[in-house]
Amino acid sequence: GSTSEIACASYEARAFGVRNGMFLGQAKELCPDLQTVGYAFDLYETVSRAVYGILLSYTSRIEVVSCDEAYLDMSQFSDPVEIIRKIRQEIFATTGCRASAGVAKNVLLARIACRHAKPNNQFLLRDEEVDSFLVDQ
Repeated sequence: GSTSEIACASYEARAFGVRNGMFLGQAKELCPDLQTVGYAFDLYETVSRAVYGILLSYTSRIEVVSCDEAYLDMSQFSDPVEIIRKIRQEIFATTGCRASAGVAKNVLLARIACRHAKPNNQFLLRDEEVDSFLVDQ
């Protein structure tokens, strides 16, 4: 079998059980019509720089996770949900890429909220909803 790995699986491929890090041969067994796309590193860098430029135009309080993932401290904003909406719109207008966002009081909860927001949405996890939300996950 192939030793190539899946770097990123679309939602359609995930429905067949394809996951990031899976060997390509195993992925094709799960999803025979799987289509692969080669890397475009120059494009990734260009888009990533544009996204981070947008993020930095709103706040310097950023924890970078990868070329397309970051945590922003939004505590200085009176309406972080509206700011996140604007950021997502600006990312799409500038790059054509959709962005998901989770808003919560800490990084762990924001990450969980972001999973709930995917694909292409945002989700606010309020303090008073945390316990019931986590039970339902």
